[in-house]
Amino acid sequence: MNLKFKTKITLISISLILTFLLSWLVGSITDREMRNDFTEETQICANCVDVTHLKKLTGTLADLKSPDYLQLKQQLASIRKVDKDLYFAYIMGIKKNGKVFFYVDDRPDGHPEGSPPGSPYDEAPKEFNRVMQTGIPLVEGPSADSWGSYASGCAPIVDPKTGKVIAIFAIDYITRSWYWTIISRAALPVGLIIALVSGIFLVLISKRRGKIIRSSEEKYRFMFHNNPQSNWIYDLETLAFLEVNETATTLFGYSKEEFLSMTLKDICTPEDKSLLAENIKRISNSYNKSGEWRHVKKNGELIHVEIISHSVLFHGRESRHVLVHDITERKQTELALKSSKEQLRKFASHLQSVREEEKVALAREIHDDLGQIFVALKIDMGLLKQKVMKTTPSAESMEILPEFDDIINLIDYTIKTARRIMNGLRPELLEIHGFEGATKEYLRKFERRHAVICEFTCDIPYLKLDPQQSLSLFRILQETMNNIAKHANATRVNIHLKNREETLWMEIIDDGVGFDKRKSGREDSYGLIGMQERVVLLEGKLNITSKVGQGTTVRVEMPYSGRTEIKPLPIP
Repeated sequence: MNLKFKTKITLISISLILTFLLSWLVGSITDREMRNDFTEETQICANCVDVTHLKKLTGTLADLKSPDYLQLKQQLASIRKVDKDLYFAYIMGIKKNGKVFFYVDDRPDGHPEGSPPGSPYDEAPKEFNRVMQTGIPLVEGPSADSWGSYASGCAPIVDPKTGKVIAIFAIDYITRSWYWTIISRAALPVGLIIALVSGIFLVLISKRRGKIIRSSEEKYRFMFHNNPQSNWIYDLETLAFLEVNETATTLFGYSKEEFLSMTLKDICTPEDKSLLAENIKRISNSYNKSGEWRHVKKNGELIHVEIISHSVLFHGRESRHVLVHDITERKQTELALKSSKEQLRKFASHLQSVREEEKVALAREIHDDLGQIFVALKIDMGLLKQKVMKTTPSAESMEILPEFDDIINLIDYTIKTARRIMNGLRPELLEIHGFEGATKEYLRKFERRHAVICEFTCDIPYLKLDPQQSLSLFRILQETMNNIAKHANATRVNIHLKNREETLWMEIIDDGVGFDKRKSGREDSYGLIGMQERVVLLEGKLNITSKVGQGTTVRVEMPYSGRTEIKPLPIP
């Protein structure tokens, strides 16, 4: 009796241990499969998020009035309804300090379980940061916080344009449903005699797994076919289309049947077919940003798209799931902008030429008309003075002659003023001395007039500039020196000309009071605008740096090879 009892106890113990181990094994397998399925489901949901709407959000309360915010909120609500065990869908952002905040969730605004945009998520698991950094989806938990107890699927939302992770899509799975699914599947072997029912048990497990796969495929198909962006799946070996959603058929004009009889090569331009083969070779098993491509629609229309893809096993075939973002409108806008800029540049060049021609015409009128009048007036006054001296008694002439001298001096001063104005309108010094000589003469007069020490150095031997370059640089120098005289309160100005790898630098450095560019409010001053226009015409760059109390540096950079092409200058 004792032996039989011990034997029964031993058999029961072995059966319990085997049952426990088998239950644990089934539970572990089920948990792993559920995590894999939930991870894939979360990534599919993340791919459904319209990045165009998301990039327009600010992560602040201002988003409450944004139509893009409302569109995303509706989309999240639709995603959550796919599965009754999904409790909460939301999109998170991560600040530079690592703090997690809410962009948008699926709850109506004002709902007690919702979070306004920009709200911090202080209890966010560290996995959120890991997904943001690695771009790899994962499942966190189940774990509990003040919101409740959930398993959270986390997947990256990738910007198709840059390929960078810009946000985290997360969806919470109710913990009790998670564990109940595991327990219900793991409890199947309990009470069965392992030796007799192992075959039946394997069959049941296989059926369960098939049901899970079918359920997962149904969810996948729902996400795939209802995606607002074009999606397709193609075979990696043959490049044949295996599946395509309605958005893609609408965009390209092919029916689904036509699509499934084609390959990727059929929608590529002839120029891109060779690039396609190279791109396929570089594809990794993870997510890939394939960049911009040109595709051809059924009607022959050319469109521009951005491609993001990831590996999938579709009906036993190694395949890629592709998300297609139509950027044709954006490319057309960019082309219209790269055209508008060219037109503006030509218009600016025309305005500069017109202004210089007007200055030349005005200088000519001053020289030809006023100049001659002043000279004639001076001669007449001299003759009149001599006549008065001869015909007027000496006592009276002694009173009148000083007034003649004052008038003649005033005429001389007016002639000098007119000449200075003419030189300002038409830099005659450039014609006579060239840029280097004209600059030295201008700085000499500036130094005398404003009591500011000016030092000019040129590291370029045999400086060669065409008339247009000389005029533009000289005008920039004049405008900068005028600003120094008006605002800088400087005591010293250094002007340097350098040649750096076929680039001419002109630096104007003063030791004045400087300014804070963020608070100066002078970015739209007409002088600065004029300088920028001239630099653009030189195909160069204008850089202004300054700090309060540390002076200002103005640097002009323009292409310079030392070989000049003579261009007409609007100076007679």
